[in-house]
Amino acid sequence: MQEASESESQADSSNTQLVDAKGIFPEAERAYASSQKAHADAQRALNEAEQNIRVESTNIEHLTRSLHELNQRLEKLTAEQNGLNLSDQSTLEEKQAQLATLKASNEKLNEDLAQLRASEHAQLEAIKGLRELQLAEERELAQIDAQIASLAKIQAGLGHEAKLD
Repeated sequence: MQEASESESQADSSNTQLVDAKGIFPEAERAYASSQKAHADAQRALNEAEQNIRVESTNIEHLTRSLHELNQRLEKLTAEQNGLNLSDQSTLEEKQAQLATLKASNEKLNEDLAQLRASEHAQLEAIKGLRELQLAEERELAQIDAQIASLAKIQAGLGHEAKLD
C-alpha cells in the first residue's frame, strides 16, 4: 500500500509538473517565435551587410584601378614634359604671349560690345519716345487739318450766303 501511495504521490507530482509545464509552454512558444524573428532579422541584416561589403569592395577595386591608371597617365605626362626640348619651351612661351594678347583683345571687344548694346538700348528708348511724340504731333496735325477743313466749309458757306444776298 505504501507503494500505491507513493505511486499516487508521484502521479500527483507528475500531474502538477505537467500542468506547470503546460502553462509555461505557450510562453516558451512565444519566446521561440520571437527568437526566430530576431534570428531572421539578424540574418537579413547580415545578408545586407555582406552585400554592402561586396559593393564597397567592388567600388574600392574600381577606384584602385582608376587611381593606378591616373598615376600611370601622370607619370607619362611628367616624362613627356621632362622630354620637351628647350625650343618647345620658347614656342610655348610665344603661344602663351599670343594667347594673353588674344584674351586682352577679346576682353576689349566684349567691353565694346557691352557699350554698343547699352548705346543701342538707349537709342531704342529714344526712338520709342520720338515715335510717341510723332504720333502725338500727327494727331494734333490731324485735328488742325480737321479744324481747317471745318473752317473752310464755314467760310465757303458764309461766302455762298454772301453771294445770295
